[in-house]
Amino acid sequence: QQRVVAFNPSDAPFEGCIRWEPWVEWRAFDGWIADEAGRRVPHQVLPASAVIRDAFSLLWPARIAPRSTAVFTLRNGQPPALPMSAAPATAPAVTDAGISGGGWSAARGTGPDLLRFAGALLESVRVDVREDLSDTWSHGIDRFAGTVAGSFTVRASTVEESGPVRSAVRLEAGFGASTLEMSVRAYAGDTRLEMDLGIDWRERRRVAKLVFTFAG
Repeated sequence: QQRVVAFNPSDAPFEGCIRWEPWVEWRAFDGWIADEAGRRVPHQVLPASAVIRDAFSLLWPARIAPRSTAVFTLRNGQPPALPMSAAPATAPAVTDAGISGGGWSAARGTGPDLLRFAGALLESVRVDVREDLSDTWSHGIDRFAGTVAGSFTVRASTVEESGPVRSAVRLEAGFGASTLEMSVRAYAGDTRLEMDLGIDWRERRRVAKLVFTFAG
């Protein structure tokens, strides 16, 4: 067994997910996670953040009172039935075409849009490419208002994660020689959407601008 002690130093309660990379001597984790009362906690196995042989991480929901700790235990063997009080909310639905949960949906965009939303104030997300003729430190300007040369367009999308705690879809887009990857994640029982974006930038005298459009 391994114990994981999580500390919430904030004055506000924590309600979210814990992600942790355990050491299990290069073996897979086929056990379960227990809270301090010995109750089973839903979890999901994810890839490790580092590229290491057979490494992985664990993700599970947690609630921690202000300035308090919570103790979780990794256990072997057959897990007990999941108590209804600890059962996760319905996991967000995910396909190659998009992701949905909490009354909203986000679909793979077309044209300049990376994502298109329904059931939310947010309508779309895109990344524009603007001309930038300023110097290295952008002296003499207070905004990047150059001509829009175009936008990143989606080239592929695929399901990245699908589990009881979190679902994710990954978008791959491009503009010229530059490429973009965006992971869009949603959590069970949570209306928030998490977006993790990375760009391999190859343009000259241009800048990329992340643009959110809202209804109204």
